[in-house]
Amino acid sequence: MHTVKEILSDPRAVVIFDIDGTLTEYTYGERTLMPKGMDGSNLDQMSTCSGLREMAKTRDIYSEVEALPAIKDYIDRHGTDRIFVCSVEMEGREKEKISMCERVYGIPASHVCFVQDEVFRAEEKTLVIDTIRRKYFPELEPKWFVMVDDSSHLLRKMTAISDYSTALVTVFLSYPWKVSR
Repeated sequence: MHTVKEILSDPRAVVIFDIDGTLTEYTYGERTLMPKGMDGSNLDQMSTCSGLREMAKTRDIYSEVEALPAIKDYIDRHGTDRIFVCSVEMEGREKEKISMCERVYGIPASHVCFVQDEVFRAEEKTLVIDTIRRKYFPELEPKWFVMVDDSSHLLRKMTAISDYSTALVTVFLSYPWKVSR
């Protein structure tokens, strides 16, 4: 039996990160979550996703992203050959997201995947991990594949439909971990 921290600490681990809210912070305003003018006064603006969509129409928010230190350190130590990214993208920002993954974390473009359906993203992300497993690591047990996301709802759904490991991004708040081997 392995805990998720033990699995993440093992060189066999294949880690799949989400982008928005996982590899990036949701702090796009000067001192706030959203820039001025997106004050949450209507329901559309209260949705982070719709607020990001509005911002992305006028600027490349991913060019402003800086590395989250604990995650950057983890990726640097683990090596990018076993690091992948899977993000929902319905607004045509694939190039910006890929560029950010390469520039900020050194993750190769060939390791960045996208799903299109917000409603069925758990199912779609599971299929992406299935593909990564078949293509690159067919010998590995499912437990060695870890989806890291900021959505506990998504991770619960993935746990219900697959044998892959899951971790809420907050697991990196206590990184580096002290795990016994």
